[in-house]
Amino acid sequence: MNILSKIMPALLLVLLVLLTAGCCIDQEKYQVVLLGDLHYDSADLRTNVDKLKPRHYREMHRNMAAWEKNIPAVLKAAADYANNNDVLFTVQCGDITQGDEGKYQFAATSFERVLNLVNKDQTKPVYIVRGNHDVRGAGKEKACSDVLFSYMKKQDVLFPEDATDQTCYKIVGKDLFIFFDGMKDSLKSVETALQAKPDARHIFLVTHIPVMPCQFSPSSIGWICGKYSNVQNGDKIRALLAKHNVIVLTAHIHRTTYFDWKLPEGSIKQFSSFSIVADPAAKPEKVVFTGDEYFKYFAENFYPKQKEKDRAALHNFLQRYMGKLNSCINFKKVTGFNVLRIDGDKVFVDMYCGKLDKAAFTQQIK
Repeated sequence: MNILSKIMPALLLVLLVLLTAGCCIDQEKYQVVLLGDLHYDSADLRTNVDKLKPRHYREMHRNMAAWEKNIPAVLKAAADYANNNDVLFTVQCGDITQGDEGKYQFAATSFERVLNLVNKDQTKPVYIVRGNHDVRGAGKEKACSDVLFSYMKKQDVLFPEDATDQTCYKIVGKDLFIFFDGMKDSLKSVETALQAKPDARHIFLVTHIPVMPCQFSPSSIGWICGKYSNVQNGDKIRALLAKHNVIVLTAHIHRTTYFDWKLPEGSIKQFSSFSIVADPAAKPEKVVFTGDEYFKYFAENFYPKQKEKDRAALHNFLQRYMGKLNSCINFKKVTGFNVLRIDGDKVFVDMYCGKLDKAAFTQQIK
């Protein structure tokens, strides 16, 4: 016992060094699975359907068809990939539910069900940020707080702010992941998270609402950070993120896109994911634009067609952001799951669609 007690501290030190070395190796080269909008919807969790707006009625049928036919296969393929590769965790980028259930209990049950479905085949953690649909409808915001916020509080993440702000963060080796509450747009939360890892190699901000414009239609061009607070606050957040050259992982626009923005303070590279598969047989396509081509596309295709009341918003968009975009890519018909790959100083995204068995495209972000 005396000999064992003497050598035990040394053995423990050696074990700690080995474990730490292994952890560092894993975190030098690792992967994260990305899921976009899922819009969980179910007929038995709906009331007052006859009072829905026509657009919301169409959304309901779109969601139910996708959940019946295609989304379970996406979740299974994403989980299989995560379980069989060096994936640390999966991120769902908001609008995990449709909303519009009509009452609190249905809204809460909707969150509970979809959390079970998303985690069913996963052996790795799943982190989720809330989207605008996750707070839409009677009793929905309270259900989001009671169920989704409670779920995230049980995860291995840190919350820097008060109980009403769901922004949290996670340090992964040399890197920092910030899970941003786009319904609050808290500048202070982002500042606190950035201070937690001031020497971060890569900083990723996961948000449902995009930080920078990434639309390919004139509708919803205003759906960027600041919409739920104010544009000035959004501008402060954009400047802060650009100063730290943050990579933004977003959703919301129902497209898979990549935008490389250059602001006076630095760069913001933004990738959006979409996971509501309508047609698995659709042929994926990659369309590349220079910054000038993108704004020309808007000016020629949409500006002349806008009604007078909408023309000012589009004109402001063109004037506000023209000259700040290096390039962008519209990945058409690319819906499924994506994989963020970190390989030292390099960052890639692999996009899985169709049969979900191999990447359709790979985009180097850094």
